[in-house]
Amino acid sequence: PAEPLDEFTSRITPERLLPSKTVRRVLPYDAAAFRRRIARADRLGTLRRSAPDVRSNWIELLRRDGPLHTGDYVSADLEIDADMVAYGVERMALNQIFDDEVIETYKEFGGDLPPATARYWLASAAHNHAERLALAYAAHGGFVEVRGRLAPLKSISCDIERAFEFGAQAIAAEVDPIVARSWATAIVVASGYPKVTLRWGGNQPLDATYSRSVPMPSLASDYYAKALEDLRERADATRFMDYVSRCYGSTGKALSDW
Repeated sequence: PAEPLDEFTSRITPERLLPSKTVRRVLPYDAAAFRRRIARADRLGTLRRSAPDVRSNWIELLRRDGPLHTGDYVSADLEIDADMVAYGVERMALNQIFDDEVIETYKEFGGDLPPATARYWLASAAHNHAERLALAYAAHGGFVEVRGRLAPLKSISCDIERAFEFGAQAIAAEVDPIVARSWATAIVVASGYPKVTLRWGGNQPLDATYSRSVPMPSLASDYYAKALEDLRERADATRFMDYVSRCYGSTGKALSDW
């Protein structure tokens, strides 16, 4: 049986945070371009889906190795997180702050976590939980719907597109982007695709004087911030889905080469 969720993780589950299905609206984006990039990556062998006869073995590897909550995935998320970019906190400082005893001290005295620690904690918890969700979805044969809540569109045949259109809908409905993306990733992984970090050539810093250990403004973070603004203020998923499809179908090009 699965271990019970800790108090923090229980706050970011789909059951807790999924908005009502009534929030769903048409979010425009270039679906043809999205599918074309995914299909091209598949042809090139850079985004292979596990065949049905090896799916169970793949899920066992996931269960054993837990690739969704690796430091690399969390780091990639924080590199495009607007709050982290604004704080510009060094990774070593984050590692020192992200300590169980420190967390428990804040809880004991009722204080809020430092902002950077809270974002790091959220990203780590979200990807830990994404592994759990992926296993549940794989066993169920797909996303486990919650009655009356937002769910992926079954009419979208591409698993990756369906997952991130769902993520875009959640973000547009004010779900935290890190959490919404982790839900989408769980759906993708449960469908047999590999874990893909949302990192690409545009992660180079805009200012070369910054240390690489510091979350910093970059072409990627700037583009992604505009994508979130489009989703929340204009109900437009064009930039968001473009960003995701280029990461999953990445050729290693920077934003200036797109």
